[in-house]
Amino acid sequence: GTGGLAAARTYSFKYVPRYTLSAGVSASAPNPLGRGDFFGSLAAHHYSAMDTLRTRLPGQAWADLSAGYKTGSIKHTVTIQNVTGSTVVVPEYVRLRVAESMPLVKGRRMSYTVSYRF
Repeated sequence: GTGGLAAARTYSFKYVPRYTLSAGVSASAPNPLGRGDFFGSLAAHHYSAMDTLRTRLPGQAWADLSAGYKTGSIKHTVTIQNVTGSTVVVPEYVRLRVAESMPLVKGRRMSYTVSYRF
């Protein structure tokens, strides 16, 4: 086996969450001034606890938030990924002797997007 362990204990599927959950809501509303629409969405994600080669990572959760305004063919969107600022890690299972976990999501990210529909 790898790292001196029996082969039966080193299969890669051992290092994935037992379950992952994602849920979201979205809404839109007309602009009270009569031009364009406001919109928003919230998505929540959860990974169950999972094993690494030597330890167990706890369950982890994070959320993403978007809000914007659309008028005609132009849409403005502000997105905040990982609103909580959590560091989400997953087991590192390719180089089993080097690292226990690797960041999947690290810190909060904010972006602004403007798009034009032709």
